[in-house]
Amino acid sequence: MADWWPSPEGVRVGPDGGWSVGEFRIAHLPSLRFLKARLVFEDEGAFLVEGDRRLPVAIEGPAFEVTELLLPFDHIVGRYVA
Repeated sequence: MADWWPSPEGVRVGPDGGWSVGEFRIAHLPSLRFLKARLVFEDEGAFLVEGDRRLPVAIEGPAFEVTELLLPFDHIVGRYVA
């Protein structure tokens, strides 16, 4: 969120995990990586945080997607979480 870039309003993560600003879906992968790297969950809700700037994000679905999972075969440990 550069100083010269106006903060968008209506940033949300939809039920399908897609990110959008208003009615416009964000499909640009570098932009998605940029936003996801700045997503913070706090008691007051979810925000995009860059320095002192905080932009609220409406979360309606999964904000992240696992695209790759690497497990070192020599250190595999399974745990059950209830």
